[in-house]
Amino acid sequence: MKNEVKAANGGALSVDQAVAKLGGSPKKKKTEDAVDAVPGSRRYDADARGAAPLLAEEPEALRQAQGEENDRENDGEADGDDAEEGDDAELEPPKFWDAKSKDRFGELPRDLQEIVLAKENERTQATARALQDVASRRKTAEAEAARFKTAADGLNRFLPEAQNNFEHRWANVNWNKVIEQHGADHALKLQHQMQAEQRGLQRLSTAKELTDRLAHARFVQEQEALVPELAPDLADQQQGKARRDELGRFLLSLGVPAPRIPHLSALEAGLAYDAMQWRNGKAKADALLKAPRQSAPPKRMPAKPAGDAPRGSAHHNRIAALSHKRELTIDEAVELHNLKGLS
Repeated sequence: MKNEVKAANGGALSVDQAVAKLGGSPKKKKTEDAVDAVPGSRRYDADARGAAPLLAEEPEALRQAQGEENDRENDGEADGDDAEEGDDAELEPPKFWDAKSKDRFGELPRDLQEIVLAKENERTQATARALQDVASRRKTAEAEAARFKTAADGLNRFLPEAQNNFEHRWANVNWNKVIEQHGADHALKLQHQMQAEQRGLQRLSTAKELTDRLAHARFVQEQEALVPELAPDLADQQQGKARRDELGRFLLSLGVPAPRIPHLSALEAGLAYDAMQWRNGKAKADALLKAPRQSAPPKRMPAKPAGDAPRGSAHHNRIAALSHKRELTIDEAVELHNLKGLS
């Protein structure tokens, strides 16, 4: 059998010509297959992976992955440099310290500075939480005080009016006449209505007593906080209670009603205590002025010791001094002679 293929023009083609038409000679094809069969060649790797089209893309993907890894390493090195710079940076002292304390902070070792800053931060946070809690409590107390004041004002306005209406409606009712005119059932219904209104008034009276006690307790608490400023003598820890008791007796002696005394404000209590002290001091001064004075005994002159001669003039004293001397100089002898001649 001949290896012949007919050409397009009807002529016969040889085997080499047919292979050339298909893309290469048989010898070249065998050579390429042998080379591609070696491990590590492009065709071998493609066949092993089963994805020949990736051969052209894989180096680029590897290069991108390697670039991302390098970027991460560079970022890590930069972060490490920043961290090292942050570690070496000088720590700032607490903001609200005075200048001397800030200077002393800068002299501390870094580990102690970090401890101080951590503790200062904890203290600041605790203070902020405490202030926030106090503000929240104060806000709640103010809201409750506003509601309480509204209720107390309403009771103070409504209760007297309700009591007057109750007395006006039921005080002069003639129940026998009501029974005669309207019957026992109607009179019983009216009595039930009166008792219901009476119970309502009792509840209002109880609520008013409670609000009055709460208002007085709040008033006392507020005024007690002002006593150290407006009446410091009454705020003394040792004698303050005794002075308050004395002030209460003083006010009672002046005719001040006893129920009024516990409702004195701090300013009123301070003024009353000053008035009591002034009156007590004036009473003592008047008593001293009215007391009889005792005449003082006459002064006696001290007796002169015996043997003391009265002092003479300087002339005689000089003569006596020179006369008592055992030996005299020429000048002293002349002086003595002259002095005696003058006497």
